[in-house]
Amino acid sequence: MLHLFRMPYLLPSKTESSPISPDEKSGPGPGDKVNKIKPLSYLPKLLSNISYPLGKVITYFLPHFEKSYWDKIAATLSNEDIKYEILKQCDISVIGKMQQVSKDWFVAANDINLWNSIGRQMQLPTNQCDKENIKKITLETKNNIKNNFLSTFDFHCPSISSPNVFDIKVNKLASSYTIDDINTLRLILRQADKAKEVINFWNALKNQAQIGGEAAPQLDQIESIGELLSQAEGFQNWFQNHLVELSQLQMLDVSNNQLTSLPAEIGKLTQLQRLLVENNQLTSLPAEIGQLAQLQTLGVRNNQLTSLPAEIGKLVQLGWLEVSNNQLTSLPAEIGQLAQLQRLIVRNNQLTSLPAEIGKLIQLMGLVVSNNQLTSLPAEIGQLVHLGDLNVHNNHLTSLPAEIGQLAQLAGLDVSNNQLTSLPAEIGQLAQLWGLDVRNNQLTSLPAEIGQLDQLQRLLVDNN
Repeated sequence: MLHLFRMPYLLPSKTESSPISPDEKSGPGPGDKVNKIKPLSYLPKLLSNISYPLGKVITYFLPHFEKSYWDKIAATLSNEDIKYEILKQCDISVIGKMQQVSKDWFVAANDINLWNSIGRQMQLPTNQCDKENIKKITLETKNNIKNNFLSTFDFHCPSISSPNVFDIKVNKLASSYTIDDINTLRLILRQADKAKEVINFWNALKNQAQIGGEAAPQLDQIESIGELLSQAEGFQNWFQNHLVELSQLQMLDVSNNQLTSLPAEIGKLTQLQRLLVENNQLTSLPAEIGQLAQLQTLGVRNNQLTSLPAEIGKLVQLGWLEVSNNQLTSLPAEIGQLAQLQRLIVRNNQLTSLPAEIGKLIQLMGLVVSNNQLTSLPAEIGQLVHLGDLNVHNNHLTSLPAEIGQLAQLAGLDVSNNQLTSLPAEIGQLAQLWGLDVRNNQLTSLPAEIGQLDQLQRLLVDNN
């Protein structure tokens, strides 16, 4: 049983030392003023210090809450349901305390439905709504704020004469365990991370465009989270003010900046010929990238891309595209519109197939799709009449299409580490083939036509 403390803002007036008797009347008398307050909003604080059974507490305070709400509660909810309703109003730290009150409260405070409800309030995926994960996310959020912002952006720094009101609010939020406040902190973290990305992109763009004038904000000189967000907001105005110079930029390298996205403004760099965004954390490319009509080289390897936008098909001058080490499961059909593409590198992704439109890349000289999950190659691959190098190492191929024999310029073919049981006789038509690697498959023989490969100098057939 827990000790009872008086809470005068909820209780009828009594002396501070007087205990509440369970036999007292359950509400105010005639003429007494009743303060209507939000149902359950104060109960967590009350219940953490109450010694009486839950039923007595509810009965005593029922007149102090909106009657229509409590009539419904009393008529439809069991004792366990009421516990559940109360706990849903608690912050995470109070739930931890409530589970120590009794065995019943322990069960209620660990109920999977309760934590699923909290998880939904935090907008977490269904498979992440368990108690331990929610507590972990809460702790990580608070530590992230404190370690990366409140400790770095010191509120007592001599150079900060009056801390930003926003920063003061963040400081208060960091000590709270309410779901709303945790959600707010998570949102602030996302905004702060995005602000850092904007400033990093801003600096790279300014330096490579060689634009003079006032320097872009420097992260190591920003003293508070409020200032960080405020400084990042200046990017769009700066970009618009220097659009004439920026639109003449031909090469941009923003690799190694922890970017999760590219700003829509990228589409206004209309003279850009080479764009490198490697070793970041991109999950997608903006549709505006399709406006870079002069782009010849696009490198986005080592990111977290799950797809490419259809607008990539508008890059009609693109000659080199590398998207290795991402999480692509497919390539858009619009990739077939890249009439000038000479090299396509998509190694280390999760491709299960190649679009038939790949056969339209008539200028393609190199195709690397190793370390994917391909089970077959489209027959249209035989239309790549200029293809000189085809690497399909480490996939799940069980056969090669007969149309592979149409690749008259093919010099290197790597189909090692697959599940091939045979090679098509048409392979003997590859008059320019110099190297053939079929190691680690399930071949039991080679076609006689392989003897027609007059240029073949390197044949690897181990582990079959």
